[in-house]
Amino acid sequence: SKTSAFGPPRGFGSSQAGFRHVNLQRWSMHAKSMWSVLYQHGVNSLRSQYGLPLDNREDGPWTWLTTDDPTTPVLLTYSEALLPRPLEWSSKIKIVGPLFDSPITGNSNVKLPSLFGTFLNGSIGKPVVFISLGIQFNSFGNKDARLKVLKACTSEAIRVGWRCVVVCPSSTGVSQDALRGPDVHVLGNRQAGMATLSALWSHCSMVMCSGDPWIVHSA
Repeated sequence: SKTSAFGPPRGFGSSQAGFRHVNLQRWSMHAKSMWSVLYQHGVNSLRSQYGLPLDNREDGPWTWLTTDDPTTPVLLTYSEALLPRPLEWSSKIKIVGPLFDSPITGNSNVKLPSLFGTFLNGSIGKPVVFISLGIQFNSFGNKDARLKVLKACTSEAIRVGWRCVVVCPSSTGVSQDALRGPDVHVLGNRQAGMATLSALWSHCSMVMCSGDPWIVHSA
């Protein structure tokens, strides 16, 4: 949501602009560009299917993010441990934290994948790094480039005496067998679902992940 305390997370220069009015202008430009480039076509296609009027506002739904109408609540799924709440935000904006992860403690129903437990038993005395690049896979172009990146990560970790747990979804096109090794355990998406991240990470010394707020918070 728009605030004068800091700028948007990407685009239009650094988020640490010193002038509050500049931050507000940059949020406005950010909203207009995100809506027109990424969302407007898809949202309006869906609205037309259901006979709803098209949303032709220049900044789309970002309009209600910046109003004081208390009947339209806004839920932000990140942690204030990462970004303190700006004082100017109205009470309709609720910071609720990550939605999908389970707490490390107090949840006896979380079960680790059996092969992951076996891998951990063989890691006594060696630190374990958990590698999950998430949507960053899309920026690597093709499966060969993705495999090369993951190989570089695991090779460097092994070189300094670490063992690796790597999340490698089938959608990446990367062969899991090409990554597996004595010091590399590979998990698919179903084995490393979001509901078990904290349970997995509580056994690891380091997490290498994408920059999604909920994943960083859990790490």
